[in-house]
Amino acid sequence: MVESNDHSLSSESENKIAVETGTRTDISELTMNKKKDFEVIESVPDEDILSTARKECLAPCSSPRRLGYSILSFFPILGWIKNYDVKEDLIADIVGGITTGVLHVPQGIAYALLSGVKPINGLYMSFFAPLFYMIFGTSRDASLGSFAVVALMTGVANEKIMASYYPSNSTTIFSLDDYSGYDINPTSIATTLTFTVGLWQLGAAVLKLEFLTLYFSDPLITGFTTGAAVHVMVSQIGNIMGLHLNRVSGPGYLFVVIYRLVTKILEVNWVTLTISFVGGVFLILGKDYLSPAIKRCSKIRVVIPYDLIAMIIATLVSYFLHFHENYSVRIVGAVPAELPEPQLPEFSLIPDCLSPALAIAVVTIAVHISLAKMLAKRFDYTIDPGQEMYALGLTSFLSGFFPVFPNSTALGRTMVQVESGARTQLSSLFSCLFLLVVILFIGPLFDSMPLCILNTVIVIALRPMFRKFKDLPGLWKISKIDFAIWIVSFLATVCVDVIEGLGISVFFTLFTVVLRTQWPSWRSTISRPIVAENGKWIKRICVFEFDSFLLFTNSERFKLAAYETVRNWIDNIPSLVETDKTKRHFVFDCSAITLIDSSGLNAVREVTYETKKKTMAVVSFINARSKIKELLLTNKVATSKDDFFDSFDDFLSTVNIKKSIDISVVDELK
Repeated sequence: MVESNDHSLSSESENKIAVETGTRTDISELTMNKKKDFEVIESVPDEDILSTARKECLAPCSSPRRLGYSILSFFPILGWIKNYDVKEDLIADIVGGITTGVLHVPQGIAYALLSGVKPINGLYMSFFAPLFYMIFGTSRDASLGSFAVVALMTGVANEKIMASYYPSNSTTIFSLDDYSGYDINPTSIATTLTFTVGLWQLGAAVLKLEFLTLYFSDPLITGFTTGAAVHVMVSQIGNIMGLHLNRVSGPGYLFVVIYRLVTKILEVNWVTLTISFVGGVFLILGKDYLSPAIKRCSKIRVVIPYDLIAMIIATLVSYFLHFHENYSVRIVGAVPAELPEPQLPEFSLIPDCLSPALAIAVVTIAVHISLAKMLAKRFDYTIDPGQEMYALGLTSFLSGFFPVFPNSTALGRTMVQVESGARTQLSSLFSCLFLLVVILFIGPLFDSMPLCILNTVIVIALRPMFRKFKDLPGLWKISKIDFAIWIVSFLATVCVDVIEGLGISVFFTLFTVVLRTQWPSWRSTISRPIVAENGKWIKRICVFEFDSFLLFTNSERFKLAAYETVRNWIDNIPSLVETDKTKRHFVFDCSAITLIDSSGLNAVREVTYETKKKTMAVVSFINARSKIKELLLTNKVATSKDDFFDSFDDFLSTVNIKKSIDISVVDELK
């Protein structure tokens, strides 16, 4: 019940509203607070984008103190290392770091092949990337290193650039050693690509473009990565079966590869296929059955490195049975036992790397920041998205001076690091120390490892990505548009190519943003006749709510919805003999309108004029923000400040309605 016109801070009122949808009436108790007085303690003025960007860029140089603080903020390690709790965190970080380091070994070696470089380059990348990120990153848990999708994008770019410089070999199989003496080779391309990715990421960080990651929704990222996983899987099948396939590239190349796999099925190397099959069964049994059983029976968190175990067993069997010599099974070959010296990237390759590097930079930023935010929320700490972009950029930029390929955060490896007990980025130091031992002393022992076991490790690691298909029914129920984004991202990536598929996915997602603004939901409600106690007048109220900002893209939609509301309202008003006793109020609920452009303003003006003309109603506005209120008053859409009310409750009190109000829904579109 609305009791009085009391606007005191402590007073509250309750309105009983009968909401009628079709033939069913639900009675709900709505408690509305009266108007409250607030003091504006801070207001952000409207500024143009260039002025805002200029101020933000120059802010660090506004004083020596701020300059010093800005420089130190580039090294978050200086902040958390001085507060490091040795007793609580050191042992956990050592265990977690070594566990993650063990996982880096098979992933680094396997994804190096996917990138088109030598296995040792994968170990180098797994060593340098976490080390640099530890210095610049703000996430305690993110694990940088190899990532299947990024490795695939690197491999695709590697093949295209190699084909442009060596067109005569563009369709033949080549050995990495064939180009070891050339300035332009797969390793130099991957290294320069890493350097260029860092340049893109640093540029985005300097321009403070982290807000663009908001447009990379979960359906886009998930659909794209799942589509890329299909490319990864198909690219590994030939090696798993021991087939020798010519290189194929370009839009739709995936279907050409599948066709060639089918036509060459009789050329399978059965020893290679057997190794792959046995290795795959071992990995599935271990990861899906043995590990869960151990986890249920033991309170100790144990992460068993099945990938590494499979690689060691396959290497030993290959070494003693001479698989390469006797059965033509391809092996890793010589692995150098040394750390590389820093060297400049091949700057002449940067123009060729710009386009694929941009795509890789976008993927790594989107995946990393979304994962870092998720972990920060889970463990109750905060990250700085702007600094994270600097961290990614500096990590790639500095790694580009060593023979590596682009790095990224991987969910699986990161969760292993978390579950193994690591608490800070210091765990990366122990991970790198373990990798250093592997590079200097253990790496050469893998020279007899069959390449097919690495391909098997890659394919088995893709299973979590393919499980994303199970989320589609739930996504359909939540949002049809998000479902469409997922499907389009997946199909574009699979049917066209990885890099082009990403571009199509982003374009379609932006297009859906336009669609959402052009066809927003709206709601209209009208009251049943409200007769005063003395019977002298009748109140009739219509409330119209538009759930979007009001721009040229949806101003026509706004007018059509408003006019339909007015027509329905008129149809629900019976003819009255004494029309002068009828008081009508048309109320715009502006709670969802945060922005109005000139087209939207003209639409409100037109609707207001036509509504007054056709219904003789008093037009009011509720829940309008100060900026919207000022705009409507300045342009004389509203006649005075008395047309505005802070809430519907405030409006009811002001027009002296003291009885319960029955509101019936006459139209609603969602």
